[in-house]
Amino acid sequence: MPLPKAVVRKLNLESNANMDVADNLQLQRRIVGNNLRMHRTQRNGSSSRFSLSCSRKTEQGLIDFCWTFLLGSNLRGMTATILLIDDNAVQAATRQAILRRAGFSAIAVLNPQRALDQLQHGEFSTEIDLVITDHIMPGMNGSEFVRQLRQTHPKLPVLVISGLDEAEAEYESLDVRFRLKPFPPDCLLATVDDLVKPALKSPSEQPVR
Repeated sequence: MPLPKAVVRKLNLESNANMDVADNLQLQRRIVGNNLRMHRTQRNGSSSRFSLSCSRKTEQGLIDFCWTFLLGSNLRGMTATILLIDDNAVQAATRQAILRRAGFSAIAVLNPQRALDQLQHGEFSTEIDLVITDHIMPGMNGSEFVRQLRQTHPKLPVLVISGLDEAEAEYESLDVRFRLKPFPPDCLLATVDDLVKPALKSPSEQPVR
């Protein structure tokens, strides 16, 4: 089926590029299951296809997946490693795909306590250059996670993405970048670029023992 007009309008509003999404992208859903199949035709005549399984059929879900496709692969060529913390598996997977296609290494963890334990005990195979966390999560919210993280990683860049404007006050003096949802992929990647550049220029921070 064609990409819904409401989604096209939002994609165009969220884009900083001079690109007519309606001409470049067509979305089709397979009859069996929840597979989304995307077909992109570029102005030079070349075309490409992309398909994935999606359990969330909301308008914003379509927008997220379309952006993942439109951004293409390895746009930045950076090697920073980003830790994503979000109890919403679909949202975590979507952001992970966007970051990986932009050239980043992205690790998704659904449980904030587990992520904290892994960070504090050095269980990741590579140094983490940036943490992106949700605010509302079961067991431990984002502000409590960051508060405990700062005991061992006082300088590690942290990006908090939340739908609650009032939640920003909870991160006062915790040295985080706070952004409100909806947070489109182009804004996500621009913010990530800004946060990881210092980390890529200097040695990775070692945990405080």
